[in-house]
Amino acid sequence: MMIYFTSDPHYGFSSQGDRAVEALAEYVANHGSDGDVLLLGGDLGGDDKTLQECLALFERFPGHKFAVPGNHDVWVESVETSFDRYRRLSEIFRAAGFHPLQEEPAVVGGVGFAGCMGWYDYSFRDEELNIPLHFYETKTYPGEMEPLWNDAGYARWGRDDCMVTEWQAKNLAQHLRSLRDVREVIVLTHHVPTKNLLVYPRELVPRRSRFANAFLGSERFAEVIMGYPSVRLAVCGHIHMGSTADIDKTRFLSIGSSYDQKELVAYNGKNITRQTFG
Repeated sequence: MMIYFTSDPHYGFSSQGDRAVEALAEYVANHGSDGDVLLLGGDLGGDDKTLQECLALFERFPGHKFAVPGNHDVWVESVETSFDRYRRLSEIFRAAGFHPLQEEPAVVGGVGFAGCMGWYDYSFRDEELNIPLHFYETKTYPGEMEPLWNDAGYARWGRDDCMVTEWQAKNLAQHLRSLRDVREVIVLTHHVPTKNLLVYPRELVPRRSRFANAFLGSERFAEVIMGYPSVRLAVCGHIHMGSTADIDKTRFLSIGSSYDQKELVAYNGKNITRQTFG
């Protein structure tokens, strides 16, 4: 069984990126088999139309298809809340032939698959910056008038980031409990589950970017994942760079697609390979 991962297609954002997604989709359609698995790690499109167009590109993939939402997928501009859209995404995924991992886990060929969108609770905050918490809560860098992170205007949960993170973490923990008898489990999140995947040393990263790191993910997800020894691989999207980090016996991996180039990660149960499109 070959397991394919990609993330952050951002379909409809740029013509170059769209061509890369289309080439990647063509590749997995031509190389995949009935027993293979494809996982999409969120930030699929900017609205219902582009999201559905993105999912349709993978119609010819012959194997099992799973997906989780990203933060862009729950952005809203009308009276619809992000909770409303989050729930509606499951329907959109199923209509396109994708199993929504954020709703329930699955088992294919003896391998368990669990996933969630993820979120952030400022546990990636860089204490050395000495920036008060309220700047993170408003997502506004000190001295600037507008939020640095667009979730501030478009992710409308009606509750704070820490509560959203805990909701997501508890759902993931519940899914992993249901897979406790499965020998090998793979977890997919959109947000980053451990800051070990971020760029270090900090001195290489500008202060403004170090501030933005707080919105990339949460250590809460690594805490949940590490509670289940059967999880040997945890894969995420969101950050547009590919990296790996081993914690005990679990390998954490970020896919690394950018807006213009898309990454395909393939795992055969032993080896991990990468291929770039665009």
